[in-house]
Parts: sequence; C-alpha cells; structure tokens
Amino acid sequence: LARQRARRTEAWLATLPAGVERVSMSGMGLAADDLVLVSEWVRGKGKNVVELDLKVNHIHFESLCVLLDGLKSCARLRGLALGQNPLGRGGAEGARFGRRLGDAIRAGGALSRLEKLGLGGTELTEDDAR
Repeated sequence: LARQRARRTEAWLATLPAGVERVSMSGMGLAADDLVLVSEWVRGKGKNVVELDLKVNHIHFESLCVLLDGLKSCARLRGLALGQNPLGRGGAEGARFGRRLGDAIRAGGALSRLEKLGLGGTELTEDDAR
C-alpha cells in the first residue's frame, strides 16, 4: 500500500507545471515515503513554491523532518500548512518537532521567511516552534 501511494504521489508531482507557486496536497493520505518524494521534488522542481498545503494527511515527526530539510532550498516559501496531522500527539515527539521546526526557522534560511504557519489540529502552537 505504501509503495502504491508513493507511486501515486510521484505521478501527481510530475503533473505540476514548472514554476508552480501554490501546491495543495491536502487530504492525499501522505505519509513518510511520500514526504521523501515531496522533499526531492522541492529540491529539484519546486523551488518557486510560495505556499505548500499538507493539511489532513498522516504526517509524523520523523517524516516531516525529511521535508524540512528539503524546504531549506525553497527560498520563496511564505506559507506552510500542516494542520490536522499527528505532529504534536505523543508529548515528547511533538516537543522534538517544535524544537526542530524552531531551529529551522531561526537558522536564517528559507524557512525563516515563513509568514504563515498552519498548525491547527496538530496539538502544536506557533510558540512550540519558537
């Protein structure tokens, strides 16, 4: 099932036009394997993305850390929607993610330019990422 989903994600990403600025993958059932593909896509063809919507998926701490590394190359990124994902559930895992995201934002790279960070339904707040 994970392999099928990853093939579907890869095919979907291939349909995006060059220079796309807004990408919504909300509700696509994305999980760890998919975020590896999204991260690779961002590093290659997705550098012009201004807004990335990943709400309502199955994104956990470990897989999102892979994506955060990819987003460092996305200098135009201003909006990142992560709501309704199980990021903050489990206490320590949520705290680790908050620290990792906060570190990425403070590092001065692309993520430091975020103007909108959607965390609704994750049990995290913007303060967790500071």
